[in-house]
Amino acid sequence: MVAGPLVGIYIGAQIANRNQREQWLAENEKQEYKELLTALTQAFTGLIDLSLPVNVIGPEEQQGLSNLERQAMEVIEDRFFIADKIKGMKLLKRWNEATRDFDRTHDRESFARTFGEIKRSIMDAARHITK
Repeated sequence: MVAGPLVGIYIGAQIANRNQREQWLAENEKQEYKELLTALTQAFTGLIDLSLPVNVIGPEEQQGLSNLERQAMEVIEDRFFIADKIKGMKLLKRWNEATRDFDRTHDRESFARTFGEIKRSIMDAARHITK
């Protein structure tokens, strides 16, 4: 007769552990999406700011811009919990194409549109986190 309550306690503990793990995974995914959006937004705004006609791009600015682009690439590449989703979105390819096109054309409107599409893809994926 003691086995019934013990089985219930064991099952309850297993469910609680599973729920805690799912919550932990969801929080890590949310954090990675936030870091990804932050890095890409910083790179995007840096690229746009330096492309304005009133800005003179010297060695310091060029180095800062290179650092922003490198950081954006690193954040795309070093995601752990959302790596498969990033791969499915072809985020690295899309970001590289967007920045190359912008470097070539300096078309801020086109770059902003493409960045908006990338940002929406990331936000849509983040919204589907269950916990």
